[in-house]
Amino acid sequence: MKKFFTGLMFLLLAVPFVHADDITKDETKLPAEARSFIKQHFSNMEISHIKIDKELLRADKYDVIFTNGIEIEFDHEGNWKEIDGKHHTVPSSVLPDKIRNYISSNFNGEHVTKVERTSSRYEVELNNDRTLKFDKDGNFLKLDD
Repeated sequence: MKKFFTGLMFLLLAVPFVHADDITKDETKLPAEARSFIKQHFSNMEISHIKIDKELLRADKYDVIFTNGIEIEFDHEGNWKEIDGKHHTVPSSVLPDKIRNYISSNFNGEHVTKVERTSSRYEVELNNDRTLKFDKDGNFLKLDD
C-alpha cells in the first residue's frame, strides 16, 4: 500500500511538469531565429499572443498568433514549420525564390494562404484551394486539387 501511495504522489507531482503551455505576448520568450523571422517578414503585423508548448520543462514549439489570425508555428530552435494565413495572404518573401517564381508563372493572380515546411519538402496552399508540393530545393513535385 505504501508503494501505491508513493507512486501516486510521484505521478501527481510529476504530471504538471511533463506537459504545460505558457501564453504570453512577450516576444523575448521566442528564440532569436523566430524573432528575426517575424521582424523580417511580419513586421507590420501585431502579435495577439504566443503559445509556448513545453515538454519536460523545455519549449517544444512556439505558436505565434497575430491579431489578424495568421499563425506561425516554430520549432524549439525558432525555425518556422508552418504558416497558416487563415485565408489571409502569407507574405511571398517566406518562400524560396524558386517556389515564388513557379507560383507567379503558373498561378498568376493567386496568393498563398498556407505553407508547411519539413526537412524534405514544402507544401503550399493557394487561395483557390489548390495545394502545390515542392521538394526541399524548391522543385515542383505535384499539384493536389
